[in-house]
Amino acid sequence: MKINLISNTSWYLFNFRSSLIKRLIVEGHEVNVIAPFDNYVDRLVKLGAKYHEVKLTRFKKSIIFDLYFIFKLIRFNQKMRPDVVHHFTIKPVIYGSIAAWFSPKMKVINSIPGLGLSFNIIYKKKWINRFIMFLYRLAFKDNHIIIFQNPDNMNFFIKNEILNFEQCHLIKSSGVDIETFNRKNVEKKDDLVRFGIMCRMIWSKGIEDFVEASKIVHSKNLNTEFYVLGSPDPHSPDSVSYDWLQRLNSEEHLFWLEHNDNVRDFLQKIDVFVLPTYYPEGLPKSLLEAAAMKLPLITTNTPGCKEVVRDGYNGYLVNVKDQIDLSQKMYKISKNKKDRISMGENSRKIVETDYDVKIVNDKTIKLYNL
Repeated sequence: MKINLISNTSWYLFNFRSSLIKRLIVEGHEVNVIAPFDNYVDRLVKLGAKYHEVKLTRFKKSIIFDLYFIFKLIRFNQKMRPDVVHHFTIKPVIYGSIAAWFSPKMKVINSIPGLGLSFNIIYKKKWINRFIMFLYRLAFKDNHIIIFQNPDNMNFFIKNEILNFEQCHLIKSSGVDIETFNRKNVEKKDDLVRFGIMCRMIWSKGIEDFVEASKIVHSKNLNTEFYVLGSPDPHSPDSVSYDWLQRLNSEEHLFWLEHNDNVRDFLQKIDVFVLPTYYPEGLPKSLLEAAAMKLPLITTNTPGCKEVVRDGYNGYLVNVKDQIDLSQKMYKISKNKKDRISMGENSRKIVETDYDVKIVNDKTIKLYNL
């Protein structure tokens, strides 16, 4: 069968759906990836996928560019005649669904990994939210299948009468490769407790809260270090600046590292993973990768995050934008090695049971009806 996967970046498809692409190809299906060109195109092609370029602006609001994107998808659908088209991220989901109106025989799958920046609890603008909800209602047809990563988002769409219950499917996350992400048993050479955060460097991931909380924790426990891994997202209005990140390295206890694809080594070197996000997450992959590496997790009590962390069992949930609460939980775990070890083991158990990428791919492919 012929399957088209469409996203707002090639990076997204490689980073979140490589395992799915490889499995589909191994099973004999033709996989076409349609996304803007970036540094990850070659990697997708090496997996065996066929790449097709389409231009798309992620944040810029342009009717002309958006109409062009819809037109290109209509042409791709008519030319390739795929059996299944699977859209990821907000613009491809909305505009891809509209383009699919003109190819009614295709099976349409839409993955909504999160509500997006416009629904951020700090920055949200109600008129933008209403407009996006209008576009969802306009784009979706009753035969479209919609995948959500957490029940809060799914219930939001049902409650607001954007979707009916029968269309909605809950597949928590894009999964994690538990064989690749498996902590090596390496004996530590010091007693330092290392905290780490890794994500896109946008403010709503809680970068500033992590940094400010680290100062409080380090003042109480000098036996701590704090690591920030990630690069700014220059296309996002929420992006952290390079200057701000570089200044972190002037602190004796803070270390900023630019984005590196080998995040496994980063996770191997830290003792606790922290993500104080207030971004409208689907289900953060970074939490799953950290959990697979047997790390205790500290994150906010928000949709998606609270799916992975069971408070007091494999980490702690903290209040949004609450640096005091965050610092208290970080300090508490910094002083209790026994809890760090047991919580890390529990994180691994949760991932093995619920978030193995093989389980996620099984559920996804089942919806394709291959």
